[in-house]
Amino acid sequence: MNTQPAPTGTESAAQGGTMQADELARALGTQARSAAHADVYATLIVDYPPGRVALCVTDLAEGRLMAAAAKSADSGIELDRIDYYLSRYSKATLDRAADLLVASAPAGTLTDFPVYGFGPAQDYGGMLITTSAAGVDSAALRAELTRLLGDMPFILAPGAPAVPAVATAAGE
Repeated sequence: MNTQPAPTGTESAAQGGTMQADELARALGTQARSAAHADVYATLIVDYPPGRVALCVTDLAEGRLMAAAAKSADSGIELDRIDYYLSRYSKATLDRAADLLVASAPAGTLTDFPVYGFGPAQDYGGMLITTSAAGVDSAALRAELTRLLGDMPFILAPGAPAVPAVATAAGE
């Protein structure tokens, strides 16, 4: 097990992936989408470093079982290319939190502040939520997110709508 913090996608190699690492990532990805491993898998990064795959999981023993299942399905992959990292939350857990936020803010706002986007924090240690500068400073928004997410950590970051509003000729 690697004792360093879980890597982030922004740290992956800039060059194209190596064939062996790409094949390994595909096989692991198939397992990650299965119900058997959904609550273990967080993310993976190809070529971190080149030729290797960083596999981020919530439980190392279960992560190794996931890799073994990938090897059973594709005997050509090389499991010795995997570096394991612990993540606090699985992708499935963070997806459920995102679904909860979508259901709680159908108009795109929580406590009168816009929510522009949300998803896993880079280390899969909680949620990253973008809002207005005023939303970042809002105690009411923080309280509502804490109520919704429970003990799951979140980071509020200033942002902007992904697609700016477009004015029509009729002023609608």
